[in-house]
Amino acid sequence: MSWLLVLDAFLAALAIETAGAVMRTIHPSSILGLEGTTVASAFTVLATALGTYMTGLDRPTVILSRASIWRRAAIVGALAGLTLLLAQYYAWYKPTGRIAPLVVGGLVGTLLIASRLLARRAVLRAPRVPVVIVGTGPTASVIAELMNSEPATRRVAVGYVAAGDASLPSADDLPLLGAIEQLPDVCREYGISQVLVATAQAADSLLDVMPQLSERGVVVQSAHDVVMSVSGRLPFDMMDGGWMLDTMPRLHAPGVRETKQVIDMGFALAGLAVFAVLFPALYFAVKLSSPGPFLFVQDRVGEGGRVFKLLKIRTMTHNPRAGERWAAKTDARVTAVGAVLRKTRLDELPQLINVLRGEMSIVGPRPEQPGIAKRIEAEIPAFRFRTLVKPGITGWAQINYGYAASVEESGVKLSYDLFYLHRFGPRMDLDIIMRTFFVMLARIGSR
Repeated sequence: MSWLLVLDAFLAALAIETAGAVMRTIHPSSILGLEGTTVASAFTVLATALGTYMTGLDRPTVILSRASIWRRAAIVGALAGLTLLLAQYYAWYKPTGRIAPLVVGGLVGTLLIASRLLARRAVLRAPRVPVVIVGTGPTASVIAELMNSEPATRRVAVGYVAAGDASLPSADDLPLLGAIEQLPDVCREYGISQVLVATAQAADSLLDVMPQLSERGVVVQSAHDVVMSVSGRLPFDMMDGGWMLDTMPRLHAPGVRETKQVIDMGFALAGLAVFAVLFPALYFAVKLSSPGPFLFVQDRVGEGGRVFKLLKIRTMTHNPRAGERWAAKTDARVTAVGAVLRKTRLDELPQLINVLRGEMSIVGPRPEQPGIAKRIEAEIPAFRFRTLVKPGITGWAQINYGYAASVEESGVKLSYDLFYLHRFGPRMDLDIIMRTFFVMLARIGSR
């Protein structure tokens, strides 16, 4: 929804001009405005658009949550006000006073909240597009349930069209509307303009009816692509041969991994420079907080299932006999200093060494402990697909879901990792790195 970012830039400009008018009623000599403080205003508009992007306020699933709208818009408003304050003093010296950044930040936050609440209302009240799902297996059932339960999809499944096997999933209320050869007639009878294909078996049969569907203006799409584009994830029980054949070439496309490695090296070296500056303070803080080593070393599963030694700053009381276990929300093992390090993600800095060693990437699925990984794979075999790429310090699952502390939560997190695999590449990595800054600021997902 890139048009929202353009709207946000306009709203930021409107906020600046409105704040300027308000300020001139208090101080007639105030120069706040796009004309008076052009450079500072431009930085503020850019920061607002960038902030809405980083916080995910351009995503349908976020817009449908009132709590997410309020929280994220408030953060963007604060960012806009801070940007104006810094820019007016350091980019181009034209001070507007201390009140102006507060007024601009407040107006930006208010306008963003209003625009997203209106967008939310429009999505919830807009008529949903009826679709037919080609396929009658478990994957088709999962897709139908998602279409009918998630307003963000803006679609409603009215029934199935059989592709080979005409049997319906048990306990499914949607009807079987016909065979794939009858698809043009089904679309005409039910007023269908979109068809979602949920099985690779339908490919050959669809070739025979595609000309008729095209003549009627019916759009045929992969159900996997629709689900992923709307929700940003792919439930693991939707995985099939079609998804795999579409995803695997992306993982081995020419130049993709090499470009990703260049990005990794650049960010790792820059991050280690920061780590070197912070090291003395971090070292003494950890050593004084509790007895034990500064670094915490633990076996984790990496690319290809290979086990490597992951490095972190120790945040818990030292216990060399401790076995593998998930961290709890209120884990008594976490020290006072460790809690701060976890919230700020500073404990992850030593993993940049793992990146330089080639064991990890900046972006990728989080590496799991070997014993826990085996436990999850026993219940969710698709979990091993995460090891097709290097694990990462941050990732799509981390910025959208956070920490997983059970097999069920790991399944949800896996659905985001599968989306990442499908969009694998440098562009996706840079997108995640940018959004990670918001996650760190909002302290989401740490434990």
